Amino acid sequence: MPSKLTPRLSPKVRELVATDRLARPPVGRLSGVQAGQLAAVAQRRQAFQLDVSPTRAIRALAEGAKADVAIPVLEVILADRKAPLPDRVAAARGLGHVATPAAEHALLSQMRAGEPRVQQEVVAALGRFAGASAGRKLGKLEAPSDLATYRQWVFARALIAHRLGLDGPFLAEKLFVERSHGRPEQMATFMARTRTAKATTTARAKLRGEQYGIGFANRCHSIECGPAKWEILVNRELTQSSTGFERLFDRPWLAGVLAQWLPQEEALQSRFVILARPSGNAVRLDVVRADGEVVYTGTAARSGSSISFQVSDVVRAGTAPLNVTGRLTPSGIEIDKATVFASRVAGRRALAINDI
Repeated sequence: MPSKLTPRLSPKVRELVATDRLARPPVGRLSGVQAGQLAAVAQRRQAFQLDVSPTRAIRALAEGAKADVAIPVLEVILADRKAPLPDRVAAARGLGHVATPAAEHALLSQMRAGEPRVQQEVVAALGRFAGASAGRKLGKLEAPSDLATYRQWVFARALIAHRLGLDGPFLAEKLFVERSHGRPEQMATFMARTRTAKATTTARAKLRGEQYGIGFANRCHSIECGPAKWEILVNRELTQSSTGFERLFDRPWLAGVLAQWLPQEEALQSRFVILARPSGNAVRLDVVRADGEVVYTGTAARSGSSISFQVSDVVRAGTAPLNVTGRLTPSGIEIDKATVFASRVAGRRALAINDI
């Protein structure tokens, strides 16, 4: 039961958590008073004179409060099996955003959360930032029976392996699909270019969503596919070589993030993560959704002073057929051939655990 009627919240906190707001300010850095008010809202400790959202308060705490203030609140909410499901999910995501050893510890303590939706978010959060020890503990976890949680468990372990350059576990390989051109009205235009350092800085400043525990290089690659605009934000560790992307062949890599521009380019939203690992004399490439489903696959290989690559869609619902071949040269990205459909032309059966 609420213990006290609070007459008002500070203006900033009110804007962050009131349920009747269509637009909200950036969270930014929170003062001690603001963080305390958000904690009260998040933990439902008090009643307020306006309708407030504990879930939004949890998100704001994770984004703007100091880690030693946010983590205890998020940890308590996550561990409380009587707490509303949206609150526990937000707490798991928030701990993933804080991404400190203490946050990792809090998440690991809830790996066996009884609610599949909560377990899915706990595992996903660990995959986005945790270290090798967490990867080993995830590997000892009994394989989840819930399909979405299982897929996230497989993906989280693969993310950790690629980010740290470990020898697995990896995602199952998907087949490269050869595509032929369809009718002209079925096809979409495809263009790619390397951004300047200034344009890359602007894009990075507008990025929203997951960064998967990596820093980004000072040059990104822009893609236009029909009306959609994207940026490939490259792991900066891959560019720390006098020979360009030669390090790509050294070990598994979390190679970058594929992010999509929102309308009017007001924000850049991360959509996919790019995984790369050596395979014989080449490199295996996978473009993976946040839920762990591979949507594009391909390979890269040395070609003189350049790196040639080929990428195709994986046949699945919601992805338009695509074949792209090109090269990464010392001066940037070049596309040799693109066969890209404007819309999906084939579906697929529902996934089962054996498909992952």
